[in-house]
Amino acid sequence: MIKVKRYSVGDLRTNCYLLHNTDEDVLAIVDPGGENSKLEEDIKKTGNVKYIFLTHGHFDHISNAKKYKDITGAKIVVGKDEEKFLADDTLNLSSKYSKKSIIPFDADLLVDDGEEIKFGSSKIKVMFTPGHTSGSVCYLVDDMIFSGDTLFRGEIGRTDLKSGNPEFMKISLKKLYELNKEYIVYPGHGLFTLLSKERSKYTGLI
Repeated sequence: MIKVKRYSVGDLRTNCYLLHNTDEDVLAIVDPGGENSKLEEDIKKTGNVKYIFLTHGHFDHISNAKKYKDITGAKIVVGKDEEKFLADDTLNLSSKYSKKSIIPFDADLLVDDGEEIKFGSSKIKVMFTPGHTSGSVCYLVDDMIFSGDTLFRGEIGRTDLKSGNPEFMKISLKKLYELNKEYIVYPGHGLFTLLSKERSKYTGLI
């Protein structure tokens, strides 16, 4: 069983998630894009954080990845087409929108579309969903999707930022909407939603 805790981090109130597989007592962090004292407290208290998953490379989703790797020893995971964002402050937008640029860092695992990562008794599957950025991914585990800035409650991700592409976004949304089971969608901002609810609104978007 996987339990999910949500934290609001950084100036843009990005959703950072702490996943706890209670069967094996292992944890993972999704999109640590800023400071949150409760998150840091929980990370230090629980321990055994195996992975830090990044849905894409914008500063408000990656800013604290290296810090939490240093604290926990966890492996940083990012889509293979998004690696360049970790070392380029114009791509990750920290030079334009953040108070400080991100010091370049490396990922430990560059993952491909369809790849699965063992997470205790579960597997976390990678789905490439470019559009918001050129290498955005969603992570699927059990009945959950961590969608980053691809899909929100009642909205889709913007495509007008550097490396965004509206045509790729349409293709990515189609991939999500064609999944043949129900999922809880945990987005990069705002409240969670159900894939069926978002699927019912997509007419004209793809």
